[in-house]
Amino acid sequence: MMLALGCVQSLSCNTNTCPSGVATQNPKLSKGLDPTDKGERVRNYHHKTVESLMDILSSTGHNSPDHLNRTQIFRRISQWEVKRYDEIFPLIKRGSLLGEELPEALRLHFLEANADSFMPSSHLADIDKETKNIDA
Repeated sequence: MMLALGCVQSLSCNTNTCPSGVATQNPKLSKGLDPTDKGERVRNYHHKTVESLMDILSSTGHNSPDHLNRTQIFRRISQWEVKRYDEIFPLIKRGSLLGEELPEALRLHFLEANADSFMPSSHLADIDKETKNIDA
């Protein structure tokens, strides 16, 4: 929606210096916004989004998004592979991220996470060292 409005993703939304005038109260910067043109673009984007949702619903035999779930939507992964969304994004048991029952797909990410730094822990680095050792 923001792109349809003219956002150029300059990541300055909170500085009141948005160059496209979308996220600013500065009259000089917001002067570039043409409400008639942008309004039409946003309307078209929203219309196409709703149309796409209706395509998905009709393809799955549903008439409401409330009945849709990740087992009914497929995504092309590559030229030869198609997976259901529940295969790509597996269901996680409630509370499993708080205990020892980590889902296997997330285990390494949790081992690498560090609350004190954005730098990963050493688990992958150890694997890297092991693969680079050459015994003569």
